[in-house]
Amino acid sequence: MGKLMEHILKPPEGEGDQDHLTDIDLARLAEGQVTEVERRDFLAHLAGCSLCHEILKETLSDISPHLAEKSSLTSRIKRFPYALAASLAVFLLLGGGLFLKTTLFTPQILTASLALDPGLKALLVESDDQVWSSRDRVDRLAGLLRDKGVKIKSLDKVVMTAPYQPSKSFIAPKEKLKVRIENGVAYLEVIEDKDQ
Repeated sequence: MGKLMEHILKPPEGEGDQDHLTDIDLARLAEGQVTEVERRDFLAHLAGCSLCHEILKETLSDISPHLAEKSSLTSRIKRFPYALAASLAVFLLLGGGLFLKTTLFTPQILTASLALDPGLKALLVESDDQVWSSRDRVDRLAGLLRDKGVKIKSLDKVVMTAPYQPSKSFIAPKEKLKVRIENGVAYLEVIEDKDQ
């Protein structure tokens, strides 16, 4: 802009006894902060005053890098909310999808194999029901499982593959309780412990 301005406004070599533009007026002109009438008057003065022309030329060369930097910073500041919103949208889409996949679509299955001790046996022989309807009995099983290190929050229902019939022999094989918990339902099966 400086070379074009210099070419257009190049004053004649001689300078008359004219009043010069103030530094403030020259700065306003360089920044484009003047009215149309002021701009015409200032340009007319600059066409005939080499001193004001040189001051304006120096002012333009000084502020050009500053204006470019300010413009760049301003555009980055203006784009920041959009970049932040886009980043947040991507985060929510990816994170939300992962959250839904792990919590809603992946069934929470927990399995355990426990030695059948007297406490568990007593609970299993309370009734021949394969589906336990007593809330108290379901909660007691949940408590026993927690005591044995099975990490469960709560049980809603218990289903046995077959009613438990304890052996009446003294030389009966050791038994294990296989537990599979899925979506709050415990599936129980008593099997012979072949490791013993």
